[in-house]
Order: sequence, then structure tokens, then C-alpha cells
Amino acid sequence: MREQRCEGTSDTSLTKFGKVQATKIARAYSQKQIDGIISSRLHRATQCAKIIKQFIPLKINRDERLNDMCLGIWQGKFPEEIESRYPDISKQWKTDPAKAEIPEGDRFTEVQNRALEFIEDLYESSLFSKYYLVSTHDIIIRILLSSIQNTSLGKFWEYELSPGSVTEISICPEKKVLEINNTKHLYV
Repeated sequence: MREQRCEGTSDTSLTKFGKVQATKIARAYSQKQIDGIISSRLHRATQCAKIIKQFIPLKINRDERLNDMCLGIWQGKFPEEIESRYPDISKQWKTDPAKAEIPEGDRFTEVQNRALEFIEDLYESSLFSKYYLVSTHDIIIRILLSSIQNTSLGKFWEYELSPGSVTEISICPEKKVLEINNTKHLYV
């Protein structure tokens, strides 16, 4: 069973199950035309990208703008513990993450800005036909989905994102969400 601890920027490794999921992603996408692999600099995302590289032999470009959000004193704690010890901040985090100030953590708006900057740079550097496989984290994906779908951050947590799922977005010629939380590859 997967522990539900808040990881944030803790540089943890993939679990055995996470490695199996990464292998299944790699197999499912190995037949697609992938032009590049981009990964967060955190170990678990890089591990996932390296597993994918075994099936799709491309250079991995690591970009710190894809790193997870530092959750400060919440890192390593279970959600129930956070809710009981920090009820006000926890409630704010669930209703309006941009206003929640997690002690010793990143400011949400800074994480949001770097994620959106990454997408803009990718858009500007692509030749409109690039297909990148990006290994990143839940919060980064939610930020990108919220921005592309122009939804309020109050709906930030409504996206269902399962571990090992694939979310596909298009940024050229316009930004749009193609698929959220695809897990079909995990059951093959």
C-alpha cells in the first residue's frame, strides 16, 4: 500500500510499485512519436524518466521549474496530521492554495509562475509538432490544468490525478487539455 505522506521537495525515490507504473507508461508510449523527455530535477521524477528512456531512448532534459512545491514543515507528514496540527492553513490550502502560507514552504504563486514559464518557453522553442513526455508532480500538473482550462484555484483539487496516470495537453497552436488522468496503461 502506498503511503500518503506529503513529499513536496523531499528527494525521495520511486517505490517498487512506482517503478512498475513507470515501466507501464514507457511501454504504452514507446510506439508514439516522442521528440523529447523532460523531467523535474527531483529524484523520483528523474527515476521515472530514466525508466521511460529504457523504452524511448532519448536524452532526458531536467528542468527545476518542474520540481514539486516545497511543503516546508508539512513534508513527510500525513494529511491527517497536517489537518490536526495546522487546521487553518490546511483549510486555506484546500480552498485557495494561492493564499495558504505553509511555514518554511514555497509560496504557491512562485511555483505557479515557474510552471507557467516552463510551458511558455516550451511553446516558444517548439516547432509546433513536438511531442514531449514530461515527468513531473501533482501540483505542477494541477497548476497547468487550471491555467489551460482557466479554472479558479478553488477548483484546483477537483482534478482527479492518480499515481502513474498520464495527463496530455497540447500547447500548439493553442493550449488545450486533451486527456486527464489516463490510467489505461496501468491495467494492461
